[in-house]
Formats: sequence, C-alpha cells, structure tokens
Amino acid sequence: MEYPKGTTKEQWERYYDDLKAHENRCDKEKPKNTDYGYDSMFGFRAEADRTAYNKAHANWEMMCSCDAPNKPGYYRANND
Repeated sequence: MEYPKGTTKEQWERYYDDLKAHENRCDKEKPKNTDYGYDSMFGFRAEADRTAYNKAHANWEMMCSCDAPNKPGYYRANND
C-alpha cells in the first residue's frame, strides 16, 4: 500500500488505533435519553429533562467531533 506523501506506515497505524479508541470512548459516553427521564410511551416527563438531555447530547457531539484524531500529514496544533 502506498501512503500519502510525508506519512509513514507507523503514523497510519497509530491514527487507526487512536481513531478506534476515540470511537469506543464516544460510544461509551453517549448520553441515553432514558437517563434523563424519557419514557418510550410519553416522551420526556418534563421540559427540564428534555433541555438537560439536549445539552448533554450537544456536548457529546462536540466532544466526538473536536477530539477526533487528525489524519497523519494534516496540520496539528501539537505537531505529533
């Protein structure tokens, strides 16, 4: 397999390992609506529960998108 210019096999292996670990962490930390008073028949019991779930879900989406590892060869702020 030919890797893009400026990258090595080790960098790509590390990227895929980091990506898998990140996906596992995101799956584990995903908020469940049942933890916020959601009932499958009636929905959320209170508007505060809906708001709390929406906030937790937005924070989770931000964490999953912003903390994802960058592909090797792309700019990274910490240069690793």
